[in-house]
Amino acid sequence: MTNFWHSLPLDQLAAHGKVISDPVRLRLLTLLASQPSLCVCELVSATALGQSLISRHLAYLKRHGWVDAQRQGAWMHYQLITPLPLPIEPWLQAWQTHPDFVADFARLSAPTC
Repeated sequence: MTNFWHSLPLDQLAAHGKVISDPVRLRLLTLLASQPSLCVCELVSATALGQSLISRHLAYLKRHGWVDAQRQGAWMHYQLITPLPLPIEPWLQAWQTHPDFVADFARLSAPTC
């Protein structure tokens, strides 16, 4: 693990730190870690946030190499890139039971689109 962190230039390490420093992006990453892919409408429903806010953060995650998108009919489906740019998969798995994320997962289980 140490070699991984040492292999990244400082500016790149800082840029990836900014990706995971935003609460909305952290919520999206945690939700996406729980499923093979999720539709934008599912992410909107799970987070109870606006579609434009979710789309803007998903675009940011895609631009920084954390997620990929695929159109399926009228909907865009997002999934995590593997491996992630930073090795935080264990954190994303652990956060799925964190009280701040439990409501997101409860809303995710209700069909939306």
